[in-house]
Amino acid sequence: MKDDITGEILALSQTYNNGTEITDDTTDRESLRLIALYTTALIKIKSQSAPFKGCCFANKLHIKATKTGQLFYELIQNILSLSRVTGNRRKLHPVIPLIVSLADKYHIHPVPALSEYRPDSEEEIKQLNEAYCEFIQSVDSKEYKTAVSTFKNSARKNYRLCCRYIENLFECHAKLLVVRTDLSYGKRVSHKVTAGDLTRHRIALYKAIQRLPLFKHCVGYILKLEYGREKGFHYHCLFFFNGQHVRRDITIAGLIGEFWQETITDGQGIYFNCNRYKSDYRICGIGMLHRSESLRREGLMTAVNYICKTDQWVKLQVPGIDRTFWRGTIRNKRRKTRR
Repeated sequence: MKDDITGEILALSQTYNNGTEITDDTTDRESLRLIALYTTALIKIKSQSAPFKGCCFANKLHIKATKTGQLFYELIQNILSLSRVTGNRRKLHPVIPLIVSLADKYHIHPVPALSEYRPDSEEEIKQLNEAYCEFIQSVDSKEYKTAVSTFKNSARKNYRLCCRYIENLFECHAKLLVVRTDLSYGKRVSHKVTAGDLTRHRIALYKAIQRLPLFKHCVGYILKLEYGREKGFHYHCLFFFNGQHVRRDITIAGLIGEFWQETITDGQGIYFNCNRYKSDYRICGIGMLHRSESLRREGLMTAVNYICKTDQWVKLQVPGIDRTFWRGTIRNKRRKTRR
């Protein structure tokens, strides 16, 4: 039988690793997923016993850790790794600066594997235990819980509004062709893109939605701006088309990507056609969806949750950009307007 901690990790993994991560910029998302898993598990466990002990092997001092200690150590190392490359473009979940401050206060080294951590004395092991105790006290405080709730509010609000928005679209249309594409920039320019570029390109895309024949039957959209250490700035996009009038979602996704690449960014953009790989989804929520297909609609909301969830752990903050999330407006279902 699996121990409780392993079971907790597996259960949480089903929540966060849901099979929708099919873009090629997963480095940060994987780090954030692990941070979320370890943080949630540690807060639920709240072990009061010392998670680290010293033991001698071959006349050298080694660290022996309980499973709680292993989770805490992995949390520290993932956060230290992420914080070193985050820079000032992103605002971080309160647990991240908390761990960074504890690592600094207790002189915890950035050593990826606990088996490779070589303490010079029992004092270092004592400091690891003190860091863990202070972590548990901090995450149990009213101040920390308030900070977390405040930080996550925008992501939760975006998800709730998207749920209402998509429900509204299905009330107005029996079938929706859902197209997902990720729009980004080539490696030569990806880390040189300015706030002005991002705004200009997004406005050009919005104007295309309103005017281009390609989007004639587009009835809604969701856009999310993100920044990844490998991919730079990029937009996660969901487009909703009236399924009574259009099909061929893979073709449409490709045409949108090519328009972004060749016209909007003057050849400097790249794109990822998610619909081409929709078979990779555990529950496919893109392509043609009928309003009665409850399971596939659940898959669609999983994809939306994936887009919104990153803001629960790290938020993009770029001077000159006030928003990072956009969607169409909810209309009265009697109205026949496209938005």
